[in-house]
Amino acid sequence: MARALRITVITLLGLIIAVGVWLSFIYLKMLPAPGFFNHIPPLASLTADDQEEDPAIQAMKIENTQLNREVQKLEKELKQAEARQRQAEGKLAKLQKEAEAIEQTTAAEAAQGDIYKELGQYYSSIKAQNAAAVFDELDDETIIGILQNMESEDAAKILAAMTPQRAAIITKKMLQVAG
Repeated sequence: MARALRITVITLLGLIIAVGVWLSFIYLKMLPAPGFFNHIPPLASLTADDQEEDPAIQAMKIENTQLNREVQKLEKELKQAEARQRQAEGKLAKLQKEAEAIEQTTAAEAAQGDIYKELGQYYSSIKAQNAAAVFDELDDETIIGILQNMESEDAAKILAAMTPQRAAIITKKMLQVAG
């Protein structure tokens, strides 16, 4: 009998310790409180914080959630705007390079035109036979550039002094350039 009493006391002590640990975990919010706690007044205070939250705190949580969503939306829009800006800057850089290339080409063509004009004046001042002899050594594009910057009369004299075949080739190329 004494033995049965001892076992009962030890079992009750173990049960009390287990219940105490369980209630401690609920109090420390490590375990969720069961629903029947609300119906037992001394235990209801353990879960009162969970179930009855201040309406102001609830409103703040809702507002915080909305603000977080808005921040995320704005961050996404910012990233998209930055991507569009980088793309526009890339296009701008490409267009600037193209503009520089066009400017260089235009400047080179203008300089070449000035050279052809000056050479046209030189060749206009010498005899047509001598100019034709020099033209026989030049490439067709150079000859055309010079002839186009000469008076028509002087250019005609030089073409007449050239061999008929060479004069015909130059004339055809001049027509292609003009057309």
